Amino acid sequence: MINSADRVIVIMTDEESKRLLPDYAKNSGKVELWEIEDGRYKSRGYTFQMRNVVKKHVEELVREIG
Repeated sequence: MINSADRVIVIMTDEESKRLLPDYAKNSGKVELWEIEDGRYKSRGYTFQMRNVVKKHVEELVREIG
């Protein structure tokens, strides 16, 4: 699946998530890691903040790829 993609976005919450990423994904050169904190069990306001972080990443990606 990674081989057929131009880019793969992986959203992770911490260093533990990075360790769980398979080596073939880490070494592919196509994987972009977005570190986004987990909003689970957080306040609604915090969840909205994390949504805005994701939105910023997506907007940057759209600008980059056109």
